[in-house]
Amino acid sequence: MNEYVTRQTLLEKIKNQYDESSWIDFVHFYERFIYSTVRQSGLSIEESKDVTQNVLLKLWNTLPTFSYDKKKGGFRNWLYRVTKCAIIDYWRKEERHKKQVDSYAQKVGYTEEGEPLLDRIMESEWKAHISNLAMEKVSSRFSGKAIGVFYALLEGKSVTAVAEEFDIAENTVYVYRSRVSEKLSAEIKYLKKQLG
Repeated sequence: MNEYVTRQTLLEKIKNQYDESSWIDFVHFYERFIYSTVRQSGLSIEESKDVTQNVLLKLWNTLPTFSYDKKKGGFRNWLYRVTKCAIIDYWRKEERHKKQVDSYAQKVGYTEEGEPLLDRIMESEWKAHISNLAMEKVSSRFSGKAIGVFYALLEGKSVTAVAEEFDIAENTVYVYRSRVSEKLSAEIKYLKKQLG
């Protein structure tokens, strides 16, 4: 997959459930986000994989009739609701999670601002997901040294330490950081627009 397709284009393509290529693209863009959100809800790795597959199956069955309407909240809000319902349904079906459901209802509840906590978790996971997709794309555009410098700075190393580690001038460290940051910001902005 060389380029991202627009959200609307991809959603239109996967209305044909048997368009395997489009479904692979869809799963690439959204499966990790769904899984990490489900995992944050307290389920085990295996349970999270199961719920993620349930969400993908629900999407596969429902997307042919999904109508994209940004005024109604758009695709991402719908994806949030489907994922949230799948988590709650899983807990309801599993008797061994009864205590966890009660605990979750109390623990998740609402933030001080009145926002459902699971919604905040999903929003946070979405931002991380977009950043990871962007970093994957941007990493392929730079030399290993430029990306290495960028990651070293993210780890909190000083410019001087990074310059010594990579045997480059401090000025070059600043240049690498600026170039990677610029491309990363542009890619994040693009992905937010395209993927919702």
